[in-house]
Amino acid sequence: MFHLCKKIYRKKYGELKRRHKELEKRYKELVSMYRALYELYNGQGCPLERLKLHIMRNASNIRNYNSKDRTYNSRKYVCLDGQVVRSKAEREIYNYLILNGVKVRYEAIYKTPWGSIIRPDFYLPDYKIYIEYFGKEKGEDKKYDEIMKFKNELYHSSPIPFIILHSHDDANLYHAIKSKLARYINVSNWI
Repeated sequence: MFHLCKKIYRKKYGELKRRHKELEKRYKELVSMYRALYELYNGQGCPLERLKLHIMRNASNIRNYNSKDRTYNSRKYVCLDGQVVRSKAEREIYNYLILNGVKVRYEAIYKTPWGSIIRPDFYLPDYKIYIEYFGKEKGEDKKYDEIMKFKNELYHSSPIPFIILHSHDDANLYHAIKSKLARYINVSNWI
């Protein structure tokens, strides 16, 4: 029995060690690619927007790696500044906002006029704007539909600007964020 446990332990440890080495290799490749592109284009009209987006999409996957128990945690999504969010789309929204120099608070408290508290996904304190992302389409989940309806009514009756994004915006997420924020702030120099 002891020998069987020892074999299983060695097998699992070997798998984790291989995965850890693969992840370290990928991270080093990304860092070397970033350095090479930076040196190549520095001061010569570097397409920094594309570079930033490429790094944002790839580096955040590496940050999902938990080095303590050497596992990949797929339920938590870590943003570029270390903030943990609940979905890939929320990570993309958060990263896009911080790459454009916007201060973001994740799930900040919003107190309704009648005293109850809700937590919209994002709050932009410099502009006093809330952003809510609905990850499911209407009709997928009845409970979620009720929450969506309640929040939509609340946001439309609020004097504070609320921006609502839906899962059907995922195909052009950056464009949707930029166009909806353009009503309230200057986004002409955003990537």
